[in-house]
This record gives sequence, C-alpha cells and structure tokens, in this order.
Amino acid sequence: MSRYNATLVILIILLFTGCSYKQIPAVVQIGKKSFDKEDILILHALEYRRNNKYKKAGKVFETLYKKSQKSIYLTQEIKMYFAAKDYKKISVLLKNAINKYPDNLEFKKLLVGLYIQKKKYKNAEKISLELLKNSRTSQTLSVLGDIYMLEKSYNLALKYYQSAFKLDNSSSYLINMANLLYKYLDRKEEALSYL
Repeated sequence: MSRYNATLVILIILLFTGCSYKQIPAVVQIGKKSFDKEDILILHALEYRRNNKYKKAGKVFETLYKKSQKSIYLTQEIKMYFAAKDYKKISVLLKNAINKYPDNLEFKKLLVGLYIQKKKYKNAEKISLELLKNSRTSQTLSVLGDIYMLEKSYNLALKYYQSAFKLDNSSSYLINMANLLYKYLDRKEEALSYL
C-alpha cells in the first residue's frame, strides 16, 4: 500500500470514529465506579497509550470491559489494536462486539475502517451506506468519498465530498475536492476556484 493510501486509511478511521489517541474515554457516570480500582486501571491504560504501548493499553481496556461491561472500554480496546495494527485481533473483537451490540454505530464505523485497511472496499461501502441511512453526517459522506477515491471512482468520490462540504464547511472537505478535481479529474480551473 502506498504511503498516501496508508495515511488515508488512518485518517478515515480517526475521522469516522471521531477519536483521537489523546482523547480520554468517557465514563458513563463520573465518580461512579463499576468495580474497585477501575480508576487506577484507566490511568494505566492512558499511560500505556501515551507511551505508544498500544497492545498493553488494549489489554488493560480489555480488563476494564470484562469487569464493567461498559462498551466504551471495548471501543477503546479496539482502537488500541488499530494503533498497534493488530488486524486479526480487531476482526475477532469487532465480530463479538457487533453480535453483542448490534445497534452500536461506533462498532460499525470501526468495522468500516477494518474493511478499508483490508482493501475490502465493497464491504466498507455497504456498511457506510447503511450508516448513512441511519444518520446523514458529513463524516459518513466523507468516508464514502474516501472509499470511492480508493476504488478510483473519482466522480462518485467528488459527489460525496461535495455533499459532506454542504453539511459542514470544513476545509478538509474543500481540500479533498480541490485535490480530486486537480489531480485525478483534470479539472484544474474548477479545482482552483475552490481555493
């Protein structure tokens, strides 16, 4: 996979799941622990993550999830394995997560990221279109644009980037459109008009 595509996949995952590796996981009720020493384990997981020890952080989030049954910990565990690029582990975790929490959109978004990483673009497209039916967001539209870019369906990608830009005037969508028009569709004048 080219460096551009690898970077694009990581950006898709981060954009689509709305995560940042610096983000602290949300706790359902602040100050309300599910079990003794939950807060200490959270700090351990955050410290491992801060030091780029993603598999260790994932193990701690796994313990947090097993003891509390809070899906946010399972989500964080999966994200740590994305950072560690352990796609076999992610596949197993996501299969179990989606079976247990079939209405959890976060797990479906992570599955889209996994399919993109595995170059299973049609699977990623199918789930993204389902997500779009449930909630028309600029993020979902942009991810679809990214999928179509990876499939070299440039006109379709442009359509989704434009739709994302209409919902959210983010400069990243504008840059995606200009890049696509200039580099892939040879519509240089139109690309420059966006800038």
